[in-house]
Amino acid sequence: MFCKNCGKEMAEGIAFCPNCGQGVGQSINQSNSGTVRLVIHRKKSFFGCAVSTKIHIDGQAVTSIKSNGVASFDLAPGTHELVFDMWSATERTNIELPADCSAVYVEIGLKMGLITNKIKVLSIRNEK
Repeated sequence: MFCKNCGKEMAEGIAFCPNCGQGVGQSINQSNSGTVRLVIHRKKSFFGCAVSTKIHIDGQAVTSIKSNGVASFDLAPGTHELVFDMWSATERTNIELPADCSAVYVEIGLKMGLITNKIKVLSIRNEK
């Protein structure tokens, strides 16, 4: 199966393209009325820059991003669980996507530890 947005090949039975984050069954030309765009940006850092962060939304792995990477998804308004997973740690957070917003921006970054690195949510910003 191939993504209708970016054309990359992807496995059967997944909900989002692991390359661009577009929902399976959605076309870039489809109307996304009733959805909110969730944009996740991993802040650029020198340490841990080669290690990717896996992103799960509502229990489903959707993509992974590296340092300074961006992923975006069209989701229904409401509360969604985001899980950011690295080899050394996992960060879980619930995020509210208000119906009156066009987009919600989440910035994540690495928190350096003595032995391990952890992903932390740095900011969440709503755009009307």
